[in-house]
Amino acid sequence: MKRNLLYFSFLFLNKILFSQEPPVVLAMPEQNFLYRGYDHHVTTGTLDGDTNYRVEIEGGSYQENVLGPHILTPSVDNFGFLRVIFLDKSTSDTLNTLCYKVVSLPPPNIYFGGKEDGEKILRSTEMINLKYGPHIALNWSYNVISWVIIANGREFHGSGNLLNSEAKKFLAGLESGKWLTLEVSYKGPDNLVRKRSARYSVL
Repeated sequence: MKRNLLYFSFLFLNKILFSQEPPVVLAMPEQNFLYRGYDHHVTTGTLDGDTNYRVEIEGGSYQENVLGPHILTPSVDNFGFLRVIFLDKSTSDTLNTLCYKVVSLPPPNIYFGGKEDGEKILRSTEMINLKYGPHIALNWSYNVISWVIIANGREFHGSGNLLNSEAKKFLAGLESGKWLTLEVSYKGPDNLVRKRSARYSVL
């Protein structure tokens, strides 16, 4: 069976190349991991445009898109497998099987009025977001389920990514230099609810 050079790459560092004459595999094992529940963009192809192959996944889903990158979403713990299968008329042959580690997404940063943990905020601050900083190449914004503001021995509870009127009134009355703690419950692409906290001082 003719096996043309195939490239297979996915977010964001892994790139594997296969060929038959002689057989070649190029990989970066230290980066051979995917995030559980996250939709990874995948591109595949051969150097001569041959499309007689398919990709199968064990431990997740693989959605092929004609107009854009394919979507690979791991759903298992620990390890999953990708199989590259070449097709030739009525037969098929598994060219290679890739084992990849499945890990949890790294925790996102809390941004309170656009400010990170340890920074100063305005008394008019009301927006809460969770996302990754520039050092993590993942494009995902988390859903804020609930939050708690703690300062001066008092607590204010709410839901969603905006402060309620009671919390805004309390924040507006805090003295300059006062510190508060913001605890946030959030949900990510794996549908698990997690908690993070951050501290801010008031300008």
